[in-house]
Amino acid sequence: MLATVLAVGGPHSLEIKATALLCFGYVDAVGASRVVYMDGKRDGASVIANKCEAAIAFAKPSRLVPRGFYARERAGRGAAAHGLNLLRFWAGATVATWALLPVVLALRAAAACLPPFKRPCTAAFFALLNCYFALARGRTFCLGFQGGAPVFDESGAVVAAFAASGALGSQDEACLAAGLEAAGLARVDGDDGALRGFAWKAAPSK
Repeated sequence: MLATVLAVGGPHSLEIKATALLCFGYVDAVGASRVVYMDGKRDGASVIANKCEAAIAFAKPSRLVPRGFYARERAGRGAAAHGLNLLRFWAGATVATWALLPVVLALRAAAACLPPFKRPCTAAFFALLNCYFALARGRTFCLGFQGGAPVFDESGAVVAAFAASGALGSQDEACLAAGLEAAGLARVDGDDGALRGFAWKAAPSK
């Protein structure tokens, strides 16, 4: 299924003129995961995991989840233990941010004067973002990034989530939806017509 999502979602990103190369992946209810990449892209796995975990925890597309930091649901931690994890996370994230900040600022300055340096500056930004999510994984997750969608079984329970990452959030979601529909999943919309997720049952023929 993920191969189909890549085969359809990847070219779709070119059709809609997405801002960057994409990767696609999933996380299921027991934690198994996989990520595949368009040719030329080799990062983004931690962002995929973050979007999927948000969609699984709240049974909503990741863009609809309230922004902010939340403890991993059902983690079994008391308030003090979770507080310690948060402290460790913020300490690690702060160190990582300040270590990369001079590089990001230098590339940003170069990008303002020399357009060819825009791509390295973007790469540095995503390196920082991936480091940030890697530190957060297992402690908290930062929610509100568009591009992840839950998958429901026949009973309505969330059994997995798929996500796309690399471009603008709306482009990630559009490419993901195109790939999942091509793979035979049925799109599930809310009362307002917005994407709510996908169902394992095959989409009805048109």
